[in-house]
Amino acid sequence: MQGIPALLQMIVSSADCLTPMQVQIIAEAVEDLKIPAKNVEISKSIPKPKLIKRENLQD
Repeated sequence: MQGIPALLQMIVSSADCLTPMQVQIIAEAVEDLKIPAKNVEISKSIPKPKLIKRENLQD
């Protein structure tokens, strides 16, 4: 795909895959979806790697 116009043209020219009733059922299922909250443990931050000084590098 080369840009938005090509994408839109592909969508417009594509055959319908779902009936309007199927789209409505999916939309209602998504609208009614309940996502349970999870207790997420926040881990410690990852330490930054130590920098190696140039004079300590060997050729």
